Order: sequence, then C-alpha cells, then structure tokens
Amino acid sequence: MLSYIWMGMMAAAIIFGAINGRLENVSSAAMAGAESAVNLSFSIAGPMLLWSGAAELMRCGGMLHAISRRIWKPISALLGLKNADRELRENLCGNFSANLLGLGNAATPPGLRAAEMLGAQGNGKALSRLIILNTASVQLIPTTVAALRAGYGSAAPFDICPAVWLTSGAALFAAVGSAVVIGKFLK
Repeated sequence: MLSYIWMGMMAAAIIFGAINGRLENVSSAAMAGAESAVNLSFSIAGPMLLWSGAAELMRCGGMLHAISRRIWKPISALLGLKNADRELRENLCGNFSANLLGLGNAATPPGLRAAEMLGAQGNGKALSRLIILNTASVQLIPTTVAALRAGYGSAAPFDICPAVWLTSGAALFAAVGSAVVIGKFLK
C-alpha cells in the first residue's frame, strides 16, 4: 500500500511540475533529496552498527542471559507470563533492552522471534501486550534519533531526552490504557 502512495506522490509532483513548466526543478529536487538520503544513511550507519554490534556481542558473550535473569520479573509481569524457556526470555529481554536504548532496528529480530514463539504457544494475551509495548516505543536513551540529529549537525543531539521520556511515557499510558479498555469490551 505504501508503495502506491509513494508512486502517487511522485506522479503528482511530475504532473504538476510539467503543468507549471517546472519539471527541471522537480528533477533537481529529486536528485538533491536522493543525495541527502544517502549522506544521512552513511552518517547514522556508524552509531547504528556500533550499538547493534554491542547487542550481538552481549548475546554471544552470555551477558544478555545475565541481564535477562535480572529484568525477567518486571517483563513477565508486564506480559502476564508465568513460565518461559530460556530462548523466549532472552528474546523478550533483548527486545525490551534494545527498545530502551532507542535501537528499534536491533530490537526487531528478537521481538519477532519472541512474537513467533508466543504465537506458537497460543499465548495471545502476552503477544498482544508485547505488540502494544513495542508500539509505545519506550526509550530511555534515544540512540537512533540522536544519531540522526548528529548526522544533521546538532551540537547537542541528546538534549531531546526529556521530550522523548515524556512522549514515551504518554505513549505507554495511552497504549496500555487503550488495551485495558478494549479488553473489557472483548470479554
């Protein structure tokens, strides 16, 4: 669906550019935008690779297992899980840890593995809570956004932390509140 929207926007730009006799401006803006996208991608690649690599080293070195033992109780309470095997615990803890560090791309693989495992167990309640918590995107350190800000030349890329904490908390409150209200109607 999204590809149709993009194609429609591109077609509209070309059509209106041709109608107004500014097709050359549309073409140069498209090239400038593509160049900017490539430059931005390279400027944030370093921090993203660093944190993704650190997360993988934590997993391979057993640190994730140690962390998962410590943070499992609050996560299991949030998801309403009584028992979970080691692989599910590590995937859930890896997903939550990466999200708290603002690393959505590093959080996705363990989150998907955990979702598949919860789905295979038939645990729809925990699966829906996992999706809700991931959608709320609670972040303590907004690494990706800070990398984007640094890529665009911000002198203090982490000065947005208070705003991120406020919006993360509000998103979490809205997501969990909505789930509770909708859950009451579905029973």
